[in-house]
Amino acid sequence: MKKSIFILVSLFASVTLAQEYPTIDIINDSNIPITVIYDECQSERVGVEITPPSNCIENTAILHEKSSGNNFISYANRKEKDQNPNVLIIKKIVSSLGEQNFISFSSFNEINQLYEDDKKSFKLCYAFMVPPYSSFNNLVVLDNHGTSKFYCHRY
Repeated sequence: MKKSIFILVSLFASVTLAQEYPTIDIINDSNIPITVIYDECQSERVGVEITPPSNCIENTAILHEKSSGNNFISYANRKEKDQNPNVLIIKKIVSSLGEQNFISFSSFNEINQLYEDDKKSFKLCYAFMVPPYSSFNNLVVLDNHGTSKFYCHRY
C-alpha cells in the first residue's frame, strides 16, 4: 500500500513539474557531430501578439551524433518570465560538412510574405515557449538527411 501511494505521489509530482517547467529541446538527428551557435532571447505575449525577441545572449553547444546519447539540448524555463530566455534562435551550424548560417529573426519579417506567397523555404530556425503556447514549436530537430545541408524541423 505504501509503495502504491509513493508511486502515485511520484507520478503526480513529475506531471506537475513537467507542466510548470516546459522545455525547449534541440536535437541533432544526424550521424555526424555538430556545433550549434544559438541565441537565448526573451519574448512575451501581449494580447494575441508575441513581442519580437529581445535581450539575446549568444551560446554555443556541441551536439554529438544521434547514436551517442549526447545529441540534444534541453532548456527548461524555470525562472520568472521577465528574467528567463524563452526563445532559442539557431544562428549557425558547424560540422565536418562545413558551416551553415541561418537568418536572423529580424530578417525573417522581411521574407515571411515570400514564404506565404511563393512557398519558398526560409532559413529561420527557432523554438519558443511563450505562454499560453508552451507546448507549441518547442522542439527543433536538425538533420542533414544524408546531404551536405542541415535542415531545421520545428515541432
